[in-house]
Amino acid sequence: AGLPPRTPTRGFAPGPAKGDGLWNAILLSFEFLGPTRTYRRPGRPLEFKRQKNRIPKAVAFGGSRAEPWSGSGAEAPPFPLPNCRPSPVCYPTLMLDILFYPLIAIGRIGLGFLTIAVFVILFAASEFAFRLGRRTADRQEPTESMRSSVGFITGGMLGLFAFLLGISFSLSAARYDLRRQSVLDEANAIGTAWLRAGMVGGQEGADIQRILRDYTTLRIAFVEAATDPALERQIIDRTNTMQTGIWTLAVRVTERAPTAISAIFIASINDMFDLATTARRNFGHGVPPYVLRLVFVVALMSVGAMGYQFGINRNRQPIVSALLLITWTMTMVLVVDIDAPRAGSVRVDPSPLIWTLESWGPPK
Repeated sequence: AGLPPRTPTRGFAPGPAKGDGLWNAILLSFEFLGPTRTYRRPGRPLEFKRQKNRIPKAVAFGGSRAEPWSGSGAEAPPFPLPNCRPSPVCYPTLMLDILFYPLIAIGRIGLGFLTIAVFVILFAASEFAFRLGRRTADRQEPTESMRSSVGFITGGMLGLFAFLLGISFSLSAARYDLRRQSVLDEANAIGTAWLRAGMVGGQEGADIQRILRDYTTLRIAFVEAATDPALERQIIDRTNTMQTGIWTLAVRVTERAPTAISAIFIASINDMFDLATTARRNFGHGVPPYVLRLVFVVALMSVGAMGYQFGINRNRQPIVSALLLITWTMTMVLVVDIDAPRAGSVRVDPSPLIWTLESWGPPK
């Protein structure tokens, strides 16, 4: 059924697969960037575990099947890791994750620091390309045909970047609207469930209305929660516990009085639970990381092409270049800000849930 398990050893476990050396080197670089995770590879997946003495440790498992890394809370990896076999396609993907990790770490500190970092990187790429173009022009005087060709290529790259930036902005704005709509829909569903709980009457109806007050407060905390996986996990666990209690009381209502009113009450409870799951999904998913990375890489290349064109023309245009870089930087960071549901300045307003809670009046 597979290879027998081997004794854990310090370092990397040997393997017969071709290219293990490069594969292990790439995985070693990931070990210093994040916590425990599992990578699939042919034959034996390697699982890395962070040790107290910060010495990486590789454990070879028997068999040819392994579950991918799955974790939550504080154990979540700093960025999505590809689940692929060692190949010419997977190596660049892994290395690209390593190159983008500093930007991700800076973005976690604050979007202001991310704005400065992106601007500095773009400015450095423009300056390097400008010096390269000027050096090329000093060695050999560029012809009109060469200038025209470089201008044509630069214009095409700038147009492609504008197109990708528009797509990424549209994707992030669409996800932001989904989060806003999910909060509104959930608030309406909670209000409907509270009203129908009053219709069924009895002790169960009063208990459900009392629990719904705490449930609504918890959902407000879910929307307002910052980027804290442990806190988010705690809110989700409490939500699941309260949903279980509400459902238990709802079942008692149907057993006590199986009427049409109890049927529509059960339907409203179902809708409320479903919309809580929808909100969790909308708050947990954003623009795919590879889209944002592609936008940044194309921006870097476009700035480089523009700087190279200025270099061969020996015309720097510092003011216009700075304004363009500032505009691009602010737009890209705005896309990241809109796409981050729990960080930055563009956040979803929980007012619909607050209004629902206020409409019930003081607790009795």
